[in-house]
Amino acid sequence: FYDPQLSVTATIVAGSRLTVVGSGFAPNTNVAISWADGSGGSMTAVTDAAGGLTAQVVVRATDRTGVRTIVAQTVDQVASAEVLILAPGGTHGPNSPAWPRP
Repeated sequence: FYDPQLSVTATIVAGSRLTVVGSGFAPNTNVAISWADGSGGSMTAVTDAAGGLTAQVVVRATDRTGVRTIVAQTVDQVASAEVLILAPGGTHGPNSPAWPRP
């Protein structure tokens, strides 16, 4: 019995790297990591002998901001976590967490 769990930094700024840490997956298994909304690409990480994984996901400066869900899955195991992506500094448009400004 496996109980996959996913852990990420709760808040990051677009244009940086997100560290994804997983545990509870089957050992030595390929795990696909992607955004739940299907945007961006996906990547594959391989779990270690204990079923853990660590991966770096590049969050591009042009990626959608706001609360997003990242998913790690195998053929029969799924884990997810929410991440708040903030706009890069100096942005005050509709995608900015500070929009609208008073």
